[in-house]
Amino acid sequence: MTFDEESVAEVRKLFDKAETIIKQIESLENDALPVPPVNQLRYAGRHILNALSGKQSQEQGWYDARKHCLRAVYDGAQIGLSFFLRKIKDFENDYRAVTVVDVLPDFPNIIKEARKAQDLLANVDSDMKERLAEDCLICFESLRNSVDSMDLARVELNKKVDRQRRTDRMVIWGLIFAAASVLLTAVQLFK
Repeated sequence: MTFDEESVAEVRKLFDKAETIIKQIESLENDALPVPPVNQLRYAGRHILNALSGKQSQEQGWYDARKHCLRAVYDGAQIGLSFFLRKIKDFENDYRAVTVVDVLPDFPNIIKEARKAQDLLANVDSDMKERLAEDCLICFESLRNSVDSMDLARVELNKKVDRQRRTDRMVIWGLIFAAASVLLTAVQLFK
């Protein structure tokens, strides 16, 4: 049995990337096992075994294993990107009433990154997934860092939200008091 050392090294590198992203997703999703990328790694392993045992040509086995590893990277990044996009949407909703950029100056860039991730995931057919694996992985890392920054900014933003709510309540009570005063004055005038 012979095999191309370059193919083995490439598959190993891609397998390691896929395994890393699977572990990261497990930590994001409360240790839920991300099934699609795990299945892709299983398929990759099957092709490697078939190539090594002679059930499949060496060249085809390593080629197929490489494709499944790339697909595992894409599938893992897709799950992670979807998770981060939900977190960004929740963040936008939580802080819609306050200005975010004074606490998180990079927020407009985070939104641009989120749009890029959405575009990357939109309308992707199965043939494109292997080609987009590396782009998705880069986008995943970028959004992960952005979401970490957003989580850190929540403490200060929550303080802003509380101040805004107090101000809003004072304005409402002021308006109620002013309306009551006008009403009492009108009653006094028309007696």
